Amino acid sequence: MGGLSKLAVQRPITFLMTSLILIGFGLYGVSKLRLNLYPDVSFPTITIFTGYEGVAPEDIETLVTRPIEENVGSISGIRRVRSLSSQGASVVKLNFNWGTDLYEAENDVRKQLGFVSRAIPDDAETPLVFSYDPNQEPIVVLAVTSQVRSSRELRTYATQVLEQRLERINGIASAETSGGLERQINVTIDGEKMRLYNVSISDISQRLNSENIQVPAGQLIEGNTVYSLRTMGELKTVEQIKNVVVAVRDGQTLFLRDVANVDDGIAQPIGNVHVNGDDGIIINIYRQSDANVVVAAGEVITSLDEIQKSLPSDVNVQILTNKAEFIKMSIQNLLLTGLQAIVLVVLILLAFLRSGRSALIIAISIPISIITTFAVMDFADLSLNIISLSGLTLAVGMVVDDAVVVLENIFRFREEGHNRKEAAIMGAKEVAVPVVVSTLTTLVVFLPILFVPGIAGFLFRDLALTISFSLSVSSLVALTLIPMMSSQFFKDGEKSFESNSKIAVFFSNLLNRLEALYARQLDVAVKNSGKVIFASVALFVATIPIFSYLGGEFFPRVDENAFTVEISREPGV
Repeated sequence: MGGLSKLAVQRPITFLMTSLILIGFGLYGVSKLRLNLYPDVSFPTITIFTGYEGVAPEDIETLVTRPIEENVGSISGIRRVRSLSSQGASVVKLNFNWGTDLYEAENDVRKQLGFVSRAIPDDAETPLVFSYDPNQEPIVVLAVTSQVRSSRELRTYATQVLEQRLERINGIASAETSGGLERQINVTIDGEKMRLYNVSISDISQRLNSENIQVPAGQLIEGNTVYSLRTMGELKTVEQIKNVVVAVRDGQTLFLRDVANVDDGIAQPIGNVHVNGDDGIIINIYRQSDANVVVAAGEVITSLDEIQKSLPSDVNVQILTNKAEFIKMSIQNLLLTGLQAIVLVVLILLAFLRSGRSALIIAISIPISIITTFAVMDFADLSLNIISLSGLTLAVGMVVDDAVVVLENIFRFREEGHNRKEAAIMGAKEVAVPVVVSTLTTLVVFLPILFVPGIAGFLFRDLALTISFSLSVSSLVALTLIPMMSSQFFKDGEKSFESNSKIAVFFSNLLNRLEALYARQLDVAVKNSGKVIFASVALFVATIPIFSYLGGEFFPRVDENAFTVEISREPGV
């Protein structure tokens, strides 16, 4: 380590350019870092959804849910199996141990579901398997209203026009419409006529499925031209559906209109959407998995102005929620806190060192350590979130410790009469091992967080890595740039680095009085060591019961300037 300090003093231009290169990498890395509220955490949960329309919850549990649970419950790594059987749907959630490879787990689940297909009814839908990712929540929610169009027309316009426009935006994966009334062709069967003509519901369903089909019919070759043929069997109008032949009785054709009423209506609404008291719809916009939340949301907001100009005059689109706003506000608050910490550290250095040049030398180590950490964060595929920024904010006060120790020792050698280069080399060499050891003792506190199992280890991984990176860089800065700059900023013959200004003299006298007061108090404490130890132990014991009243929660409360009202009613309402 001493040889590194000597090389830095003898080759100042080389180490200065190396520092600028590292700062360049850091600035490039921070431009590529993703902005998120929390670290990227993939919850080890896989959900199996199976639809079975028209079936009661009790039958869903017996026919679908239980066979699925019995088959997938033996997969390795499953911690808990939960299920929900509702009207026409079965949802089975598999919670895996933290650290499980969800890609492999999904493949195992799909393999097991291959055996389930024999146990569940044939007319049930194929089970859908997907994993839960908290980052795949809508980044922007839009509200669409109209004073002229009905809820059905508004939803149709949103699904056919707005969704396609939004999905073409850079960084957007999909847009989904909720609310409104969805168009649906309703077939209401007359029970008396059905019994009169001896026709069952399954007969009608099979006839509709067989008539509403479009299949390829081969090719027609004419010279050098090849035509693709297909049968035009899809039902396109309500009249075509009414005229579907469902049976032949006594030589007479029985049409669907004879036993049922067919109308171009709406699907049963699951919920209603109201925007400022008016009926409307909402569009949930999801980002791509590798897209930056803030950038993708910004692209949506920018594109909304152009989209609004092309919309009919009666259609109004407004932003209901924007996830990027809270993220930007949180990041800006943390950045402001970090800047305040840097300013306070510099002011404290000025007060205690009483030298502008000394404070400047040590203060330079802060941006170099922090900015270089951004390059390492980009290389480690970390994101810029409140956890990683909290680590950098904590590191601001810690990265100057090594620099202060090295600079103080350098000036001790200056006071002994050595020239600036000798003092820089000898001062840094003497404390090189203690500086490295002190950094390692801090690293051994944070690095074990990487091995903490569960979600705590995933969340605080960014905190541990950012502090470890910045402290490691600060040690290198203290042993290279600090001796190099001290050999350049101070002249030979200067045996004191304190300034002679009035402010420096004031702080010097103040610190001397504080030092004298501390010496008197320390002398009293040493003479009454038994009482001091007893008071310390008593204070420690007295504070233990307070711990039980503190309570605990997974995340601290966050004020997002919004609230949600949930109303629960009795079943059937």
